[in-house]
Amino acid sequence: MSTYYYKDTVLEELEELGFYNNQYLNKGLNIYTSFNSEYQNTLNDLIKEKKIQGDLQCAFTVANPKTNQLQALIGGKDYANSQYNRAIHASRQIGSTMKPFLYYLALENGFNPSTRFLCEPTTFKLSNNTTYSPANFHQKYAYQEITLAQAIAVSDNIFAVKTHLFLGTENLRDFLKSYGINAKNNASLALGTVNTNIYNLSNIYCNIASGGKYQHLYTIEKIVDHQGKTIYQHKNQRIQNLNKESCLILNQLLTGTFNKQFSTYLNATMENYQTKYTVACKTGSTDYDNLIVAYNPNILINGWVGYDDNRKIENSQEKVLAKELAIDFLNKEIKKEVGIN
Repeated sequence: MSTYYYKDTVLEELEELGFYNNQYLNKGLNIYTSFNSEYQNTLNDLIKEKKIQGDLQCAFTVANPKTNQLQALIGGKDYANSQYNRAIHASRQIGSTMKPFLYYLALENGFNPSTRFLCEPTTFKLSNNTTYSPANFHQKYAYQEITLAQAIAVSDNIFAVKTHLFLGTENLRDFLKSYGINAKNNASLALGTVNTNIYNLSNIYCNIASGGKYQHLYTIEKIVDHQGKTIYQHKNQRIQNLNKESCLILNQLLTGTFNKQFSTYLNATMENYQTKYTVACKTGSTDYDNLIVAYNPNILINGWVGYDDNRKIENSQEKVLAKELAIDFLNKEIKKEVGIN
């Protein structure tokens, strides 16, 4: 597996920058990247250890939210068997990893961690005279008002749809569009009924993790030609495009997914995957996809596990693979980062 998927990602970026042609390649280029070999080796080792069976596949990206550098990437479990780079090319439904984007908009529109909605089975009457009846995981409901903090921790679907309809469904659609993701303006969008790849997903999460500063994820720092002349230098163009305070509150709320105090009618989604250090996290699952985004201010890992042919994920061990890999990775790498033995 090694570094091949990452190299392919660099070559695609090289092409986007206009340097992937014979004029440059025949004479030779030195390309300097944001690659972190330690992160890549840790990812590679963890995936080998898991011995992922059969046709099940995975994709992971690791980025630095403070710089937007893409530092490690895996586009599949075995490059020798499949060169398809799922991290940047597999368009998959993102499920509940959508909810933090919705709740960012809610915080911007007067919500706070204590904002409450009633959590019970609900049929929503929509403006086009149709109805929508989302369900919570395992059909479990509080049958009382719950807070935004609780809703995030347990990934409550009723709270999400109520928030989405309260804000106006076009707000979430427009938020996604600002990152180049086209979504339908409908009620189910709150629950992640839109397809994209984990590279794009990481791009938005880095924006939130950094306190609202944005520039697009990148791998290439500098390109030097055969004569030693620098023909490209990445320029830091980070802009404050999201509200810093709302991002900081949201980052804090996303640490609640590990908090057992929220495990009442539903479990906090990361209750069984404790980290040694404070981490914000959101998971997403459909019948065919399992996703996770987990981060602190310096490191963000985004992972996907599923089948290329959209087969259902039936095996309970397969359903937790993304969580296990991401948390194992962070427990190893944050430990080094904070200098604790």
